[in-house]
Amino acid sequence: MAQNQQDGIWRAIESAGLIAWVCDAENRILWTTTSAAQLLHSLGGPASGPFQADELTEPGNDTLPTAIAAACALASTTEAAVHEVSIIDTEGMSRSLTVSTTWTRLWDGHPQRFVVLEDLTSERRVKRARQRGTLEMMRLATTDPLTGLPNRKNLESQLRSFLRRAEHSHSKVAVLFCDLDGFKQINDTLGHNVGDATLVEVGRRLLRQARHDDVVARLGGDEFVILADDLLSEEMAQRFAQRFIAAFSEPLHVAGQQLNIGMSIGVAFSEPQEAATSVLSRADQAMYRAKRSGAGTAEFAEPSSYSQSRHSQPSHVQPKAG
Repeated sequence: MAQNQQDGIWRAIESAGLIAWVCDAENRILWTTTSAAQLLHSLGGPASGPFQADELTEPGNDTLPTAIAAACALASTTEAAVHEVSIIDTEGMSRSLTVSTTWTRLWDGHPQRFVVLEDLTSERRVKRARQRGTLEMMRLATTDPLTGLPNRKNLESQLRSFLRRAEHSHSKVAVLFCDLDGFKQINDTLGHNVGDATLVEVGRRLLRQARHDDVVARLGGDEFVILADDLLSEEMAQRFAQRFIAAFSEPLHVAGQQLNIGMSIGVAFSEPQEAATSVLSRADQAMYRAKRSGAGTAEFAEPSSYSQSRHSQPSHVQPKAG
């Protein structure tokens, strides 16, 4: 190839900003773009001039870019090759590289390897940072920051999913609306820090009682909600509610103190085509009736068509003695 054609090709490669070089059959790096020279130098190569690709390596150190030298020999006489490597540069930074090689005779008629390297490090770091940022935003949008439980938005979304499945299976979703008994006194007398720590411990205790497929969420304040989609009868729901009430028969250990706290629960079964906000509201109303009935009890909501007129008599769940 004429020298001016060779120079023109190399200028085009250089202007494209490619990290590229040409090495001969003996693995001597003959030409590099400016970007390649800077990168190869950061990996241990000389600042300028042809050099052996093997000079990039250091004996006995697998973390240095031995793979760069090896990549120059990847291409066969007829095929191109692409190789991904992860290396540690001379500054101790981890770098992710893709090395593409192919044979060419464009420069002086002799077989030479044309190598293009893409440094994916910055791109991948930016992508990972964006992914972490997206995940963090999703977490903040759907999680209660104090307890780590699903928040109201998350709860309503999961409840809608539960209700859709219940419609298909002709089943019901049980919603347990839980409110703490005696929490205000703790907050008022011991301060908000102890109050917050109490709420965190309440969330943990609820999770320990919940089953794998149940959802435990915090709405705010001292209100928590539990979702269950496999309670086939009111009797099963009674036993399920009692499970959580009984969990608070033992005091909480918070900030070096023993705190006695109870729980009142309102239980509502979903009805066909009922909205999530409706079943939550009925469970909320039942919870307030439970609190008026006495601490540590549960009361079942009336059917939605009668929730305003209150025609039905409530059912009660009392904590077991002892």
